[in-house]
Amino acid sequence: MTVFFLFGSLRHAALLDRVLGRACAPLTRPARLDGEHPVLAGPRGPATLAEEPGSVKGADGLLLDGLTDIEVERLHFYTGVYGARPASRRVGDVDATVFLAPPAAPRQDYVFDDWEAAWAPLACIAADEIMAQFGRWSGGEFGAHRLKAVETRAAARLRAPERARTSRYDLDRDVVEQARHLPYLNFFSLAEIDFQHRRFDGSLSPVMNRATLKVGDAAIVLPYDPVRDCVLLVQQFRAAPYIAGDTAPWIWEAPAGLVDAGETAEQAACREAQEEAKITLSRLEPVTRAYSSTGSSTEFSHIFIGIADLNGAGAVAGLESEGEDIRSEVLPYDQFQADLRAGRFVNLQLVTAGFWLALNRDRLRKAG
Repeated sequence: MTVFFLFGSLRHAALLDRVLGRACAPLTRPARLDGEHPVLAGPRGPATLAEEPGSVKGADGLLLDGLTDIEVERLHFYTGVYGARPASRRVGDVDATVFLAPPAAPRQDYVFDDWEAAWAPLACIAADEIMAQFGRWSGGEFGAHRLKAVETRAAARLRAPERARTSRYDLDRDVVEQARHLPYLNFFSLAEIDFQHRRFDGSLSPVMNRATLKVGDAAIVLPYDPVRDCVLLVQQFRAAPYIAGDTAPWIWEAPAGLVDAGETAEQAACREAQEEAKITLSRLEPVTRAYSSTGSSTEFSHIFIGIADLNGAGAVAGLESEGEDIRSEVLPYDQFQADLRAGRFVNLQLVTAGFWLALNRDRLRKAG
């Protein structure tokens, strides 16, 4: 029977339970591995050990045994998603399997308490989505693009309670979830639930089935130059309008993107302006925060006006690593407003930002 030495984040009981699919505390005992260098394989993933000697000697962890064959496969799948490689090491008087960092992993000394305080909640939520795909791919096939998207959605899930509004309803009492499935996972994922909810007459509804596209939080910023009185828009091909049958799927929008794990919406807005339009924002004016489509998607939009010097702006940009081909164009405010009122823009976040700008333009111009 294989014995594992778990270092770092997999010492967190809630995370390990999710990975293995059951409570595992009775199967673990404290242990220490001498002569290894703690290293992070990414701040949100399972901390792994460097293969070569390092300046930090010794690693505290847990010995884990008594797993079923399926549980062993689940552990290898989860660590494989983060690029970890199994290896044999002597831990005390036990031969154990440890997980080594990928060759390109950044060498960062690891402090478990720091990781637990900063990243444990996100890692647990991400693990739920990762492990829902166990059996579909190997860990190595999961892919960095899927992993980043999973972490983006997990971070959004943690932020969701901050949107709390006064409600007469109690989720524990008024929503009964029967089952949840994740049949699809890629850049987005699809969640399907069977549930009942409290009706307005006080009764519980019949069991219903609904699906939603899990996306994450999005930051949208419309750059505005109050000195030159102009805005910057970006245009790119969008698959969704194309799939819908739109014959003009090159869409005019404001720079936008998903809020990464460990990032604020404000930071994401500034980053996207730089990536998509090669401009630097001097400050942000919040427009609103709202769900993009409560009937179909979890996407929660943070919309801003970004004050910027747009002299000379307008170029083709975008991240090559994400296949982006984005051109930007500066429009005089009057032309932008004429197009807006004529219904020539079909991106709802841009329309929202545009009408907010119409209401606040004079104030912004006076402020400079």
